[in-house]
Amino acid sequence: MASEIGHRSFAPPKASLRLKTWRVCNAVMAVFTGICAVLQHNDPDPELWMPLYGLASLLCLAIATSPTFQGSIWWRVLVVLEMVYCLAIATYTIMYISEETRAIPHGPNPLHYEESREILGILVVMFWLAGCLFYIPERLDESTSRQRETLVIILICSLSLLPLILWLICMVGVFSDSISYCRHMCSGNKG
Repeated sequence: MASEIGHRSFAPPKASLRLKTWRVCNAVMAVFTGICAVLQHNDPDPELWMPLYGLASLLCLAIATSPTFQGSIWWRVLVVLEMVYCLAIATYTIMYISEETRAIPHGPNPLHYEESREILGILVVMFWLAGCLFYIPERLDESTSRQRETLVIILICSLSLLPLILWLICMVGVFSDSISYCRHMCSGNKG
């Protein structure tokens, strides 16, 4: 009985750390994409961007509150639909940018255009949701090495914090003018 209790107390912390980390990272992404959705209200075309970030936020929030949603067929269908929507918006945006910069022979840095930065936001959403489709902590078995698991946790944490950190760097006055990507972010001016 004691060995059984000892075994039970050893196995759950490993799985629970993995699961807690996964839930926290999804909560961070839910907050990030939620903020992005709210900030789109003064965009020229909020009807395109608010649903994109809003649904991503809800999908991440679902995992953060109850990771069992991740195995649900409905959750997975919503993720696939969100990714198809992201591809459609990315295609539209790339076509728009190519039209805008066609007349300029060696045009300015494409990241000076708001639409180019929006494509980066789409990529963040798509990569994170693709990761959510394929990484399900409960499905990892006990044979997963501790080093591999640690690497996965570090990668997940980094990917969830990176967009937020980069965004905050661009919002700090010192960097907003010195980094070309950030140059026109706050003012909303193009090119």
